[in-house]
Amino acid sequence: MTTTTLTARRGRALPPSTGDDYNGLLKLYLANKDANPKFDIFTLSQPTYESKLSLMQVLAVLTGSKEVYKTWLFAGGEITGSGIEGSLAKATALAVGPGLGTGEGPRRLLGAILDAWRGPLLLDADALTLLAGRLGVLRARAATPVLTPHPGELARLLSVPTAEVTADRLGAARRAADAGGAVVLAKGARTVIVGGGGVALVNPTGTPGLASGGAGDVLSGVVSALLAQGVPAREAAAAGAFLHGRAAEIAAERFPGAVPAGELVEYLSAAEAEVRQSE
Repeated sequence: MTTTTLTARRGRALPPSTGDDYNGLLKLYLANKDANPKFDIFTLSQPTYESKLSLMQVLAVLTGSKEVYKTWLFAGGEITGSGIEGSLAKATALAVGPGLGTGEGPRRLLGAILDAWRGPLLLDADALTLLAGRLGVLRARAATPVLTPHPGELARLLSVPTAEVTADRLGAARRAADAGGAVVLAKGARTVIVGGGGVALVNPTGTPGLASGGAGDVLSGVVSALLAQGVPAREAAAAGAFLHGRAAEIAAERFPGAVPAGELVEYLSAAEAEVRQSE
């Protein structure tokens, strides 16, 4: 990994959500709302999201963002996907999936996003479920998308049993990368990154403590923050996985077991500082 991937640039990340089960970042955003911003954050969500954690925590930690913009895309209680163009015009990267939901409304919203957005894109969680068996819809994108599946999500994307993925996670990740023209960050013990050219990468950092609710959302936040700063997809995925895993290693001194997602984000700055000091 090159340290140039951590160069701070202004950008705007938009993590759309439609559910009230955000699970990783709003707490950190609120704790860092008075920091100097490097880029703004936009969110699409239901009005109930303030009481939950969301993908914005990690983005706030890495960027010091001050503002959150809310755009409601609901009509008669149903998600329409309409009215999204204004928010997309302000963004430089999107992270879609955590809290999205998997019903017909979220499917329409994801479709609207894929049709309207041509910039850097990360897909995780519910977005991956909605794309199960149809990775080909991503192949024509101008910017290489980043997919961050765990083994179950990777199996759904490929329409194969999870056991087949766990038996050869690297091979499964390569198949998904080829099918979707994507960079695939396949989560697990020793996360692997494939696609985007070059050899497969194996992330050397991380602990079993990352097997906690919301930890994957934190990873999505790190990678999408890097994408919003202009880091290419493959490098953003590799750097994000490294920082995420290293933060867990540092946190293990305080949390020998599972590291709560809301606490994991607190150690990202220390992980980044280590990388910068090694320059």
